[in-house]
Amino acid sequence: MIKFFRHIRKSLLMENKKSKPALPAGRYLKYAIGEIILVVIGILIALQINIWNQEKNNEEKVIKILQQVQKDLLNDLQEGQYFSDWWQRDDKMLTQFFKSTKPEQYFKDNFSEFSRIGLATYRFTQNKQGYNRLNEQIDIVSSKYNDVLDKLSRLYNERSSFLLSNQIAFNNLVQEYRIYLHDNFDWMENYRSNSAEWSDVKFNYFYTSKKHRRQLGKHRAFFDRYDSQVSAFKDQSLLCYLVIRDIINDTSEFPEIIKSYGLEYSQNNIEDFLGNYGSESDSIVRNFMEIKYNVLFWSKPNQRELFSEGLILREYGKDSLGFVMSNVFPMKFVRDSTNKVTGFIGYNINDSDKSIKVIKLDE
Repeated sequence: MIKFFRHIRKSLLMENKKSKPALPAGRYLKYAIGEIILVVIGILIALQINIWNQEKNNEEKVIKILQQVQKDLLNDLQEGQYFSDWWQRDDKMLTQFFKSTKPEQYFKDNFSEFSRIGLATYRFTQNKQGYNRLNEQIDIVSSKYNDVLDKLSRLYNERSSFLLSNQIAFNNLVQEYRIYLHDNFDWMENYRSNSAEWSDVKFNYFYTSKKHRRQLGKHRAFFDRYDSQVSAFKDQSLLCYLVIRDIINDTSEFPEIIKSYGLEYSQNNIEDFLGNYGSESDSIVRNFMEIKYNVLFWSKPNQRELFSEGLILREYGKDSLGFVMSNVFPMKFVRDSTNKVTGFIGYNINDSDKSIKVIKLDE
């Protein structure tokens, strides 16, 4: 760029020499000042082009890092789902045990699973490679990414801290009980063995011991808290995934784990559901539905973002929605004669007699 301006200046001077007589000193000074101005302008343009190129390169780096974060989030969601599925199986067996809904033979036939409950630990490990890279390159991340940086910070710091504290408490509970068993029962030396010598003794303890029953009760209570933190972690991970997808204009098909959350809304026009909702008894706005990051949220006024930015809603069917991270409270929407949504009925699947009616308030 500078060479270009110098070439123009040289050509003008040569032409001026051929066509005009020598100029006085004042005129040469003007030419010199003009040359300096052209050089400065050339330098500034070159610097600006260099800045634009650097910003473009930085933007490409940030996008690649965010794509890595997306992959990590998908892995965490899959791992979290495995964790929840695993706990649901254990919790179902505990319910059958505490309520005696299955005969003794059932627990004998499933003794390998039954005896594991209360003695097995589980460690949920986050994938932080992408987030760590993002922090390492934080100087090149522009301010337009502040929103997603805040959400990722809550996930990898606050949420991780809650998750880790519950994980430690749960694992300590299990380890203390295992030490007690090793100190008091010889068969713990061959705990994993299927030897007939110990099978009846082990089963008798796990099935009849009052101490073990109390341990299973504590195990359930601790794991429920742990699982609730995993659920909150999955919810925040899903939110971060959707935010990144929106920021980088990712229009590709949803991965399978995201599809499993019912966010494609293929059976509904989700704009029908937008608006304020409250109970029949009063007209105070309790919640509202809104679209953020191309999905539907059930939100509250003055939402505390540290804990939640609203609950992401999934689609079950026509006029049927529910919360992504909980299947306990599905919503069946009601329409009037003009096909306008007027509210919904919420059902508690754990208690079929309990339902609530919520109306859509006038705008």
